[in-house]
Amino acid sequence: INNNLLFITYPKNDISVFDLNTFQFIQHHNLPICNNIFYHCFVLKSENEQEQEKNKKRNYKMMLFCKDTGLSVEYNEDKNTFQFHKLTVCDHIASFNYYAYLCINGIILFFGGYCCINEQLIISTS
Repeated sequence: INNNLLFITYPKNDISVFDLNTFQFIQHHNLPICNNIFYHCFVLKSENEQEQEKNKKRNYKMMLFCKDTGLSVEYNEDKNTFQFHKLTVCDHIASFNYYAYLCINGIILFFGGYCCINEQLIISTS
C-alpha cells in the first residue's frame, strides 16, 4: 500500500476518497447506515504489510463506530469500489459518542464519551 489515499467520513453518512499524490478526488459513497455520523471513531485496520505486498492487494480495511453503529469498510483501490459490513457494538458504548479513541495492535480503546439518553433540556428566557 502506498499510503497515498485520504479517506474522509462526514455527516450525514458520507465517505470520500482523495489521492494525496495527485490531489484528485477519487470516489464518494453513502455509508449504509441510518444514523448521522459525527464525533465518531474511524480507524484503519492494520494488516501484515508483508502478506499484503506478497498478494499484491490494494485493499484498505477500516472500521467506523458511532453510538450504536458499527461498520467494517473495505475499499479496493484497483476496482475503485467499497464493501460494507455491519459490526456488533458493545452495549456499554452503544449510546455514546464524542469519545476519544486509540488503536494499538488491532485493538481499539475508547476513552470518555458523552451519553444524552436521560438528559433534560432546560430553556431559560428573560
